[in-house]
This record gives sequence, C-alpha cells and structure tokens, in this order.
Amino acid sequence: METKTCWVCRKEKPFDDFPVWGHNGRRRAKCYDCGAREGEDRFRTEYAAALKNGKLVKPKRCERCGKQRGKKIVGHHESYGPGEALNVTWLCTNCHAKVHADKKKEKKRQFELLEPLFLPKFMQVL
Repeated sequence: METKTCWVCRKEKPFDDFPVWGHNGRRRAKCYDCGAREGEDRFRTEYAAALKNGKLVKPKRCERCGKQRGKKIVGHHESYGPGEALNVTWLCTNCHAKVHADKKKEKKRQFELLEPLFLPKFMQVL
C-alpha cells in the first residue's frame, strides 16, 4: 500500500486519505483530516471518485452541442451547494468556456442595471 506524508500534521497516511488533485489522479499535500480545501476542490474530489468507482459515467458527447469530443468532455457544476457534487453537466471545452463567458456577461449586465441605485446622485450620468 502506497503512503504519503501530510505537510500539515506530518503523519504518514495511505493515499486514500488525501483528496485527488484535478483529473490526473495526483493527490493533494493535505490529508482529509487536516482539511482539504472547500468548494470546487471538494467537488472535484468527490466527482473524480464517483467516476473512478462507476457511480458517474462520462459521456462521449457534449450535452450542449452534441458533438463528440472524446477526452475533451469536462464536468460543469452549476452550483456548489450541499449534495450537488454529482450534479454534473458534461460539456466539451468550447461549450464550457461559453457557459462561463455567458455567466460573466450576465453578472456584468446585472451590475450595470443595479449600479445607478448605489451611486450618489452627483455621480450618476443622466
């Protein structure tokens, strides 16, 4: 059994006690006990494990455009709420980039709509 030393607690532990880093299977330097990072990393770890043990199956086609992209299909999470780790939309890298660009545009549009409400009157352009 392979082991690794946690850089926080300095204990030697089995590889399974360390979260997976990204899609290539490397392990993080911190063990689960010492607190793997929350949010996206926690989700990547959970969904990588689900892929590995068969709970989640990666399709060969993008769910948005339908094109077959082989290994270039990535998992996209709409939200990072509790229990959402396996709620994945499978997208090709092109569609994934478009989804994030659309989200960025929407946030900017919302800010532009709300901005006049928060600016002092003398700063507002009429």
